Amino acid sequence: MEKITIINPYGTSITFEQGVSGFMLISRGDLGATQSILQTDTGYLQRGTTVTQKRYASKTLNLTLGIKAASDTDMQSRLKRVTRLFESEYNEADDLTKFTIIFEKTGFTTKKTYGYLQITPSFLNDNENSRGNYQRSFCSFLLPEPVWFADTETGENLATKTNLFEFPLDITTDYEFSQISSDGVVVVNSGDIRTSLIIEFDGIATNPKIENVTYGESLKLNTTIVDGDVVTIDTSYNNPRVEINSGGVISNVFEYIDPKNSDLNMTLRRGNNTLLFTSDDASPAVARVYYTEKYITPFGGSDE
Repeated sequence: MEKITIINPYGTSITFEQGVSGFMLISRGDLGATQSILQTDTGYLQRGTTVTQKRYASKTLNLTLGIKAASDTDMQSRLKRVTRLFESEYNEADDLTKFTIIFEKTGFTTKKTYGYLQITPSFLNDNENSRGNYQRSFCSFLLPEPVWFADTETGENLATKTNLFEFPLDITTDYEFSQISSDGVVVVNSGDIRTSLIIEFDGIATNPKIENVTYGESLKLNTTIVDGDVVTIDTSYNNPRVEINSGGVISNVFEYIDPKNSDLNMTLRRGNNTLLFTSDDASPAVARVYYTEKYITPFGGSDE
């Protein structure tokens, strides 16, 4: 059994389901179809070309939807709900706001994606399309990032350094104090492709750093985070950001990034990734990472 839930920019939603009477999912396009865009270069006296960049192209999601009602009154009510569902709006940057599309299928974990409405469903009240209070129509969405996301975000605590207690100590002989070291935390990305990270540093920490030891990527800040402040770093390619929350006031602090020791678009690769948190002091601090797994099709992962 398959279900597709469409959520518009206002938060209104309808679930269309196969094999039911009401809001019906009659058919859908190929959810796994992807295209790649390759950027190539040709060097001096080189035969052929070398791929220098590869990315997935946008794709369309086509749906045939149906409405089955018990009466004319019920049909009109359902048509009004669908009409309101497919309302779109522009944001402050004069861009169309995205719809959220959630896909559910028996035996697979729930996935979601985001798209712009290309073709609005049109229900024609003619003889062929309104017999027995039944109507069907076609709609289409453009998916600018043609992947499916896990329905839940995963969070991992990389390290927590806290001062547990204090006590008086009269040192009358020589002692050597050493810092507890760690090999890092293994974070598993079960998705099909790499995914971006949201990193949080919760003070106190001087020059905090996250390193993906497995793949040699790192991200470091040149600053001291004071007690009570939280720095959030989003490594997504389309919308990277570095913000600090100080007393409830959020400010852009992109200048905190250490350009010599940072991969701003640091990612979590598919499979095991060992992430290590370090800082230049031993003050109380917390480091967390959050990520959402990405799938080429919504059939990755299972309910079992």
